[in-house]
Amino acid sequence: MRIIHTSDWHLGHTLMDRTREEEMSSFFSFLIDTINEKKVDALLISGDIFDTGTPSNSALSLYYSFLASISKTGCKDVFVIAGNHDSPSLLSAPKEILEMVNIHVCATKDDIKPYVLNDEVLILPIPFPRDQELRRLVQGESIREEEDKLRRAIEDLYRIETEKAVEMYPNLPIIAMGHLMASNISSEEKLDLYIGGLGTIDSKCFPSSLSYVALGHIHRKANLNDSGTICYSGSPIPFSFKEGRDTKVLKLIEIDNKEVSVSDIEIPRFRKLFQIRGDEKTIIKELSDLVENKEEGWVSLEITESGVSSSIRTKAETMTKDTGLEIIHIKDTTVSKKLLETEENIDSLENLTEEDIFSKFLDEKEIKDERKKDLLSLFNEILLTLREEK
Repeated sequence: MRIIHTSDWHLGHTLMDRTREEEMSSFFSFLIDTINEKKVDALLISGDIFDTGTPSNSALSLYYSFLASISKTGCKDVFVIAGNHDSPSLLSAPKEILEMVNIHVCATKDDIKPYVLNDEVLILPIPFPRDQELRRLVQGESIREEEDKLRRAIEDLYRIETEKAVEMYPNLPIIAMGHLMASNISSEEKLDLYIGGLGTIDSKCFPSSLSYVALGHIHRKANLNDSGTICYSGSPIPFSFKEGRDTKVLKLIEIDNKEVSVSDIEIPRFRKLFQIRGDEKTIIKELSDLVENKEEGWVSLEITESGVSSSIRTKAETMTKDTGLEIIHIKDTTVSKKLLETEENIDSLENLTEEDIFSKFLDEKEIKDERKKDLLSLFNEILLTLREEK
């Protein structure tokens, strides 16, 4: 039996206001081709299907179109769990209909139950643990005590559900699904992706009776144990310029006579992301190299030299005109540095209003006057609402 593990699709995500639908459509085509080529029996999607709890109609259309295309393959079962970005009620809405075509949705703790596939393997889907009982803060507890309590609650959840599954099907390998933060990830990744308020659990807490743990929540592929059976598949496309050079994969799980093996299937880069940082000379040189090599993709420029922002913008736009490169982000890092270093430009927080701070932020981002006016207006509406609530 062959199973593919993927996660963190974040349908509806935008990068600098650019939609990612074209890339995700290409990924779905690649995924369908891979399912057919590898003769995959089941697909596991470990959370964060959507980028927000209120996805756009186009994001919903992408999702349901993909699920419809699965029926034309040999993949007999699809398992979907909710991530912290997903709305449980939205995912669950068509649950009964999807179940008729063997698409199993597990959006809340109450949905957890084991599924047996072909008498060969048991799938145990466990969604992002958002139950209020896990979050309830006992009066007088410190933050550390609360984190310990949350961690123990999550560990108990996996232990109890696994024990139930083993008791019901003692002779089958068990593949658990999850969407959470586990240990053995670098501190940098924790900082970027610590979302949802739940404490990090130790990967060693997953019961030893689990043959594979299909995780979602971080966007880079990662193996959390030496045998490679506790894994983050990572996202299928890079969602930031920082992820632009990451290798994206699908995890292929193969089960042969109860033996489980795991391998990576590399996902093509459907659109390249290039990040260039430095002074004017460095940026123009690296951008020139991209043009000469006929590279195509989106480009982010981070300027570290004072007084050259306008010059770089003009030169860069001229160099990339009529090429496959599009500059979608330019940041002058010297603006914020000047604000910090020049005392005369710094006002104490007591002397700055919220609008002043937000206005400085917009100036740093080089937001044009008309757009800045609109954003300030919206910002003030939010402030007014908050003050009225207080």
